[in-house]
Amino acid sequence: MNKMFLNKMPPTQTLLNKITAIITGLLVLSLTACQSYETRQANYTQKINHWVGQPEAALIATLGAPAAFYDSKGSRFLTYRRSYTEGYQVPADCTSNGGGRFCYGGEFISSTYVCQETFEVQGGVIRHVNFVGDGCF
Repeated sequence: MNKMFLNKMPPTQTLLNKITAIITGLLVLSLTACQSYETRQANYTQKINHWVGQPEAALIATLGAPAAFYDSKGSRFLTYRRSYTEGYQVPADCTSNGGGRFCYGGEFISSTYVCQETFEVQGGVIRHVNFVGDGCF
């Protein structure tokens, strides 16, 4: 007796559909991030610049000890570093065959983002702030 399966895609087609869906999702996310990049950067710049004119002691009381510091030509530079990792699970491709289920693929993909903030202090007061990295905002 022949059995017909409607809408049954071959395993390679199922995997291709999943990959296409993931790429489409990442593209939409990246376009959304690109559209608001300047806004997020401006907001972060405004947020971090509120430290200009504040006492060094207030910065350390709020953020803790810096990762590094150095003194040069009457200025002290306090550097803070932070990082975070984001990831997502790529689903496995599963197929059924006459009595069992076979899954292959599936992996965790992650990216690590880093931010470094440097505060220039003169006379115990923060005079300038700089930041670099893809994890600041």
